[in-house]
Amino acid sequence: MPTMAKPWLNPDTGIYGIRRRIPKDIQPLIGKGTHWKKSLETKDHREACFRFAAAYSESEEAFIKARAELAGIPVVLPSDAPKIVDRWSRGVLAEWEKDPSKTSRFLATVAPDHGGKDADRVPACDVLDLDNPRVRATITNSLISEILKGQRLPLPAIGSPARVALERTIFPRWVDLCHIAFDRNIGEWHTSLPLPDADKPLASEKEKADIQSSSALLSVAYSQWATAKRADTLNADNTVGTYGATITRFIELYGDLPLSQIKRATVHQFKDDLLRIPIKGKGIKGLTAKELIAKGEAEGLPTASLATVRNGLSHLSTIFNDARSRYETLGENPIEASGVLSKVKRQATRNPTRTRGEKGYSHTELRAMFGSPLFTGESWNPPRADYGKALYWLPLLFIYTGARREELAQLQVSNIRKDADTSIWFLYIRTQAERNETLKTADSFRSVPLHPDLITLGFLTYCDSLPKGSMLFPKLTKSRNGYGHNVGKGWKNYLDKVVKLSSLAAPIHGLRHTFKTLWREAGLREEVSDWITGHAPSGIGGEYGVNPLTQMVSELEKFPSIAHEAGLLEG
Repeated sequence: MPTMAKPWLNPDTGIYGIRRRIPKDIQPLIGKGTHWKKSLETKDHREACFRFAAAYSESEEAFIKARAELAGIPVVLPSDAPKIVDRWSRGVLAEWEKDPSKTSRFLATVAPDHGGKDADRVPACDVLDLDNPRVRATITNSLISEILKGQRLPLPAIGSPARVALERTIFPRWVDLCHIAFDRNIGEWHTSLPLPDADKPLASEKEKADIQSSSALLSVAYSQWATAKRADTLNADNTVGTYGATITRFIELYGDLPLSQIKRATVHQFKDDLLRIPIKGKGIKGLTAKELIAKGEAEGLPTASLATVRNGLSHLSTIFNDARSRYETLGENPIEASGVLSKVKRQATRNPTRTRGEKGYSHTELRAMFGSPLFTGESWNPPRADYGKALYWLPLLFIYTGARREELAQLQVSNIRKDADTSIWFLYIRTQAERNETLKTADSFRSVPLHPDLITLGFLTYCDSLPKGSMLFPKLTKSRNGYGHNVGKGWKNYLDKVVKLSSLAAPIHGLRHTFKTLWREAGLREEVSDWITGHAPSGIGGEYGVNPLTQMVSELEKFPSIAHEAGLLEG
C-alpha cells in the first residue's frame, strides 16, 4: 500500500514544506533539480496539512504539464477549467442569439398544471434529482466530453486534478445556463452571465505565446510595425524606409536576432557601432555596416553625428515598443532600460550638428542661388535628365510658399485657381484620389495664395501653356519616394556643381525652413504662417474658423522679395 504524502519538516528552520522527488525523465523540463521543494510558511502541523493539499496539487499539475510537453501534446490543467467553461458558455449564449430554439437543450417539457392543455417548458435542472451523484456524473461527464471535443482539447483522466476541476466548474455553470435558457424562452433577454475568464489563455496557449514572443525576430517585428504604420499614416513610405535602414544596419552587424536576445549590452554596442559608420566617402554606397566601419576606419572618413545615432536608437526603440504591445511576455525595452538613448539625446542637445540658422539659407546664399544661370537665363550646361520647368519653378515655389516637396511636385494644373470673390490666385493643395497623391497631415490640406513675385515672373503664363488636365510638372515621374525625389537630386547637384553653394541646409527642406525664418524676420503673424505652410495651429484659437485668403495675402505682401534681391525683378 503506497505511503500517503505528507508535509515535510525542515530540521534547520522548523518550517513545514513540500519535498517531492521529480521523476528523472521530466527533471530537465521542471528545472528544479531532483526534488520539487516549496515552503508552506508555517510551523504549525495542522495548518501545514491544510496548505499541503494545494501545494501537492500544484506539483502534480507541473508534472502533468511536463509529461505532456515531453510527449508533444497539449494538456489541460486545473487552472484551465474556468477558462474552458467560460469559453463554452460564451459560445452557447451566442448560439441562442442566432437561433433561440437552441435553448431547448437546456429546457424540459412537463405536463401542464391544473388541467391545462399546453405543456410547460422549465429549466432542465428543475426536473432532475441533482442530489443524486449518478445523475450529476452523467450530466457532467457528457458535458466535459462535448466541450473538450469542441475546443480540440484532450480529455483528462477521471480522478485527475484537471478532471476534478472541470467537474466542479461545469456542473454549476450548466445549472446557470438552464435558468438563463428559461428566461430567454419566455422573452426575457436581459439576463446576463459574467464570463471573466473567456479571453484568458490556457496554459498550453500561454506557453505557445511565450515561445512566439521569445523567438520573434527583429525583422518580423519591423515588418509588423511597418504594415500598421502604412495603414495608419497617409504618407508613411519615407518613414518606413528610414526605419528600415536602421533595422538593416542592426541585422548586418549582429544578425536577425530574436527580440528576447537583444539585451542592454547589445544596445550599448549598437550605439558605439553607429558612431563608427561613415556618412561620406567615395565608394561607400552599397556596403554593409561592417564593411562601412572597416572602410571608414582605414580611410579616416567622417562618421555619423550624435543626432544620427539618436535617430537610429529611437527607430529601434519604436519597433521594440510596438512589439511589446503585440507579445505579452516580451520583457523590457532594452533601448529605454539601458539609458543609452536618453544619454545620447542629452549629448546631441549639448552638441548640435547644426544650429537653427544652419538649417536654412542666408540672404547671401539666396541671392547666389536665385541669381544663378538657371534663373537668369545665362548659359550653363543643364542636366541630362529632363525635368521640364520643374527645376526652375519648384525652388521659387518653395521659397515663396514654404510648402513641402511632394505637395508641390504632385500638383495638377487644376490645382492653380482663382478665387471668384477676391480674384486672388492660389494653390489648392488637396489629395487627388485618381493620382494617389499623399499629404502629411490633415493640416496639409489648404489653399495657399501666390506671392506677387511668382505671378510677375510668369508662373500663371506657364500654367496656361499646359493642358488643363495635366500635371503641373508633367516631366516628373513618380518613383518609390514620390514625384519630387529625382528633381530634388537634380536641384542638389545644381547647387553643388553650378552655384557651388557650401551650406549645411538641406537643398529643398532648407527652403521651407528659410520661408519660416524670413517670415519671422519680417515680424509677420505666426498663425498665418502656419496656415500657409500646413503646420498644425500653434494656439487653441487657431483650431477654429477658416483661413481667409485676404488675410494671408495681406501678410504675404510684406514677405521679402527674394526675386528682387537676386536681381530677377527690378524696382
